Amino acid sequence: MVSGRAKLGQSVMADRRAVSLSPGQAYAWTRLAHAEILLFGPSPRMAPLLNRAIAQAPYNPGLVFVRLELSFLAWRHLDPATRERVAEQVRFAAGFRPKRLAVLARERYAMTAVREALADTPELRRQVDYYLRRL
Repeated sequence: MVSGRAKLGQSVMADRRAVSLSPGQAYAWTRLAHAEILLFGPSPRMAPLLNRAIAQAPYNPGLVFVRLELSFLAWRHLDPATRERVAEQVRFAAGFRPKRLAVLARERYAMTAVREALADTPELRRQVDYYLRRL
């Protein structure tokens, strides 16, 4: 019987192979970041994976909340450039699903990061704050 940890290791290897064969696949980069965080926990190794996942499809509504969750989990390990890229994702998410963003921010203790990302967009910040106050 193969353990869960061994299966995660196999997943990481498969995802690494997928991104090496087709580096433009945002879903593969996101899966790799997810598998890595499950296997190794939050760490600085998340930044390049998240950067690639975002760069390949920055405005993909199907990936934005997964990437934000992974980013919030690894937040203290992310460098300033990656945090700015995540802030762009926050603004994108706030533009079409402010309530979902507020819920995620609360669940992942990322309210400060979200509010800071929205500081220069007062209307988006008001929308997200509206939901944060009601949760």
